[in-house]
Amino acid sequence: MPETPASTSGTPNTGHHWQPMKLNLQDISCTLNMAASRIRACISQYQMEAANNPPSSARIMYFKAGVQWEINTFVTPLLQYSAARNIVSVVPSPVAHVLTLYPMLTWNTVPDHIFFIPPMSV
Repeated sequence: MPETPASTSGTPNTGHHWQPMKLNLQDISCTLNMAASRIRACISQYQMEAANNPPSSARIMYFKAGVQWEINTFVTPLLQYSAARNIVSVVPSPVAHVLTLYPMLTWNTVPDHIFFIPPMSV
């Protein structure tokens, strides 16, 4: 059985070496919209739970970690990829809102007040 590479983040070429993926505008747009949807869902879930009873600090940390994961896993790499290739992307409003709350783009913390934004209209 042939060996398979540990990473699936690229595509094989004839020399059996891996090269970086190439994303098109649709890939970038779709992934940013997916991240926005997941951020919106995380905020909505928090708002629903908070309406019933105030969440504990551990629960707030759980929601903050979910938003951070979306930003770190999907948004940051896509924005870096786009910037490196001079691709202009439209960032969906939930993602843009979160990005404006990160001081100096350090990605270290999600402020508590992120969960108190008004509900998104569909």
